[in-house]
Amino acid sequence: MENLQQILEYYALKYPHKIAIRFLARGEKETETITYLQLQQQAQIVSINLLSQYKKSEKALLVFDASIDFIIAFWGCVYAGIVAVPIPIPNGNKGIKNVSHIVEDANISFIISHDCVQNRLYKKFQENSELKKLNWLNIKEKNFKTIDIFKIQLYSPNDLLLLQYTSGSTNQPKGVKVSHRNMIANQEGLKKAFYSNENSVFVSWLPHYHDMGLMGKIIQATFCGATLVLMPSIAFIQKPFRWLQAISTYKGTNSAAPNFAYEDCFRNITYEQLNQLDLSSWKVAWNAAEPVHAITLVKFSNKFSQCGFKWQALIGAYGMAEATLGISVANVNSKLKLLAIDEAKFKKEDIKVIEKLFVNSSLEQINKHKKIVVDCGTCIPKHQIKIVNPQNNIECDKYKVGEIWFSGESVAQGYLNKESLTQETFYTTIKNNHKTFLRTGDLGFLDEDNNVFIVGRNKDMLIIRGENYAPQDIEFSIFNSHETFVNSACAVFSVIFEEEERVVIVQEIKRTQRKKVDFSKLLIHIKEILSQEYQLQLFALVFINQATLPKTTSGKVKRRLCKHLFTNNELNPLYFWIQTLDEKIEIQNEIFVNQLSYEKLIQWLEQWIKKYMQKLDYFETSNNFSSYGMDSKSIALMIYDLENFIGYELEPTLCWNYPNPDTLINYIINQIKNNELVPLKGK
Repeated sequence: MENLQQILEYYALKYPHKIAIRFLARGEKETETITYLQLQQQAQIVSINLLSQYKKSEKALLVFDASIDFIIAFWGCVYAGIVAVPIPIPNGNKGIKNVSHIVEDANISFIISHDCVQNRLYKKFQENSELKKLNWLNIKEKNFKTIDIFKIQLYSPNDLLLLQYTSGSTNQPKGVKVSHRNMIANQEGLKKAFYSNENSVFVSWLPHYHDMGLMGKIIQATFCGATLVLMPSIAFIQKPFRWLQAISTYKGTNSAAPNFAYEDCFRNITYEQLNQLDLSSWKVAWNAAEPVHAITLVKFSNKFSQCGFKWQALIGAYGMAEATLGISVANVNSKLKLLAIDEAKFKKEDIKVIEKLFVNSSLEQINKHKKIVVDCGTCIPKHQIKIVNPQNNIECDKYKVGEIWFSGESVAQGYLNKESLTQETFYTTIKNNHKTFLRTGDLGFLDEDNNVFIVGRNKDMLIIRGENYAPQDIEFSIFNSHETFVNSACAVFSVIFEEEERVVIVQEIKRTQRKKVDFSKLLIHIKEILSQEYQLQLFALVFINQATLPKTTSGKVKRRLCKHLFTNNELNPLYFWIQTLDEKIEIQNEIFVNQLSYEKLIQWLEQWIKKYMQKLDYFETSNNFSSYGMDSKSIALMIYDLENFIGYELEPTLCWNYPNPDTLINYIINQIKNNELVPLKGK
């Protein structure tokens, strides 16, 4: 097959009444299903309506909440030959700017969405000169044309299928051009690597607009003729138990997540909840999208083995949007390797294995080593991986660290409107070898079995909860935000704390300002920027004297050296702040649901924020939640706790329209008075 739409046609004919997707709106109860035949028919209806207004090869912005609607819209684009451009729902000024850039960059003229998102975004889009020009196509519209006969249009394998936008290093997202050929090659590789088939059950909470969620779960499930059990990402963030509960309930066989999710499950799922789980059906539990930590794998395996989870299911995988998705996958039929390596040798880019461990090794064996690297498997079938010295483009020997290069039909067509960067990234050659490769920018090595081990990132990219962030973007936002900060004198990097990557910021303070400044107010200021513009939470902040930030002779920030100085406490700070794990006050649950009032709910919010946001000694009802350093995850957790406290269902996106305690609580009180909220079941 050369066109992606042929896949859906095949399974709609073979299994018309088989459930293609089960959707769990709140992560627990099934709220909607769609069969293969229904998915085909509804996608065809969308495509007919698209082509009645737009031409093949035009580009459409897909802006949806997690839903079956999004999947119908995507397949509608596939049938119509419209290039899908899936994006997250924008949040804050940074999000709106990113969407505006994408619209201009891709020459987008219309949006495909559904009611709830259009109602939420339309007014904000009208305030932006670029976005207000866009037409909205609501796939729930009643005046959609229906069809009796649909004629399949076959497209060239090289035709553009979708644009997958990634964060860039110039404060602007880059559009990766993925063709039908790229997609089918990668899907076939993943299907073989995961041993997936028509009997597989995929379970996912991964973002539908992200390459791992879209290609690795939504498209892969249909490509295999399998069933997908889907829930919104926010459902997992609020309550990690929901993910494993869905695997248990629906007998999931294939499910994936970044390392932080496995860590969240280990930390947050109680031993009482383990008794409700049966994970014996879970055959492929892949860990990808951010660095994989050996100790997380071992702890997860140990804890959940008592409810049927098999350690053999845990595998590492590696990929990126520029490769469509998958580059390497560990073999579920082989023991996952965990190599303890010599740290001193590693700093010289040589690998000396001290001890070969496996995912079923004991915690004692893991903990006695300072550095352990995790096997991310071998190259997907019909593709090739090389480890190359990025300075001279010479291929490296086994166990020698270099940049990971990848070739094959999965490699995307390049970046939209960025010919020079495309040539540099997608069409590099090894010395004395004319074959072209994709430069991943990631550092790793191969062992004697050609297994890939990832050891670092060549471009200093931060990966937080599976999402990529260019440090240059955040640095630019910080040093331009306050007159006290020295221009171009900020370093942003990540450190590992409790098996998760956390954000650290080091910023120079002007000599003329250092005795006048209120550092505690600057801390609040930086927390707000991180939260509002990037939906990130600050882990540590260091203010240093002017002209003391490590830089190259050409003025580039030495982030790795800065990180080394931070971890060894050698920065000589003017001011230092780090998240603490001090025991915090308990929230007073003395307010009964039938006695809710503005004052009592504000009191609850104040207690929650002070409990979870680390040593806050201030609270103003008119301050935005971002001013307390709250990121998207902490806001989602707050809304989850609040709805359980008041006994009514609350939309996780409430804080988009009600961004501070005063407006949020007033809205909730009014909704309760007017009987507009749905009571939580069991309340």
